[in-house]
Amino acid sequence: ATEKAAAAATRDDIPADVLDEAQTWACKVPLSAVVDILRDKHAVDGKKPNWSLTDFANRLAPTLAEKTLDATRFVAELVEMHTSGCRTFYKTHASTCVLTCAMICFPEAIEDHAVDSATCDVYDSTFNKNRRNYKLGVFVYITRDGRTRIKSITLLLFEDQPSFALVLCWYKQAFGSHPLTLITDGDYALHLAIIKLLGAFFAAWCHILCVWHIAQLVAKHVKH
Repeated sequence: ATEKAAAAATRDDIPADVLDEAQTWACKVPLSAVVDILRDKHAVDGKKPNWSLTDFANRLAPTLAEKTLDATRFVAELVEMHTSGCRTFYKTHASTCVLTCAMICFPEAIEDHAVDSATCDVYDSTFNKNRRNYKLGVFVYITRDGRTRIKSITLLLFEDQPSFALVLCWYKQAFGSHPLTLITDGDYALHLAIIKLLGAFFAAWCHILCVWHIAQLVAKHVKH
């Protein structure tokens, strides 16, 4: 904690106009991408500001409070769902109590996973955010008899590495184990969450990109 505080103290202050710009763009694209863009845009003589994603998330949370979900009411609904068989998880911002991340896992999927955990899951989130500034993410899997089912859904205020790491940890808590294969898009924050944060816990995972993103990478890197 002391090291983190010391690192935070040495980071550049975020000007008000930059925060305003970040808030505008955060409603359209992931905050992690916004921070990268703003650091490039405000570089001076090739030196980028050392702003961090966490700094932006903490500074923006209070201003986003009116646009986000009523955490108290939503958490009450999550608890009610939990008693009906769903497994629910959530996290709120420490100082503003704004809901930053939530996950709902459905009982039918939990039963299927208990019988056969060797599933291939697909996880993806919506391109745009809803009117409350959240992105909806969905875990989907195919049963042994060929049915496609929604395993769980997530609501993310920020598509950043800590949020994705939390979702993956919640997944293991809800289902007791991880799928053998996880297919995702090319989101870099999600990739980092799997490789850097959860590698020790999910060493047996096979993480691959969907066919569309594989084709995009081939076209980008294979010229001949």
